[in-house]
Amino acid sequence: MRKAGDDADASASNFTPQAADSILNTDTKRRIDSCRDILADYRLAHAARADLYRRLGRVVEAREAYGRALQLTQLEPERRFIERRLGELA
Repeated sequence: MRKAGDDADASASNFTPQAADSILNTDTKRRIDSCRDILADYRLAHAARADLYRRLGRVVEAREAYGRALQLTQLEPERRFIERRLGELA
């Protein structure tokens, strides 16, 4: 019997740096930029982008995105998670 988190676990385990790089490529970035006003203050968008950069080893971009997510979140558990991720980038 499948559990609720099985699909999410499978997706995370199938992650490849190439997949993240394709998400962050120029065409996708252009599409995301067109939504910038909508996403600019959405903390989870910045956190997701930061995670992709982290997985690619793009530390500078990851720090910037985590920093923006940290500025936007007010939930203490999320703040701790982001701060921990930032510490791991050191």
